[in-house]
Amino acid sequence: MKRILKVHGMKCEGCSEAIEKALEKFDEIDVVTANFASGHVDIESKEEFDLAKAKKAIEDLGYEVEDYEGVE
Repeated sequence: MKRILKVHGMKCEGCSEAIEKALEKFDEIDVVTANFASGHVDIESKEEFDLAKAKKAIEDLGYEVEDYEGVE
């Protein structure tokens, strides 16, 4: 399963790394790629995960998650 989140407020590589580190703490998430230039955070997982918790982890860092979409 792949999910793509649109995140506002990422301005540099450090922002991307902070989001990646926050989401890598979730055992069920396999791969996280945050791209500050596009504002996208791609999350890959072999199993179902709580997207609301992932969204909250990003928001807790001070970023806004506008919307998200699933890509199977």
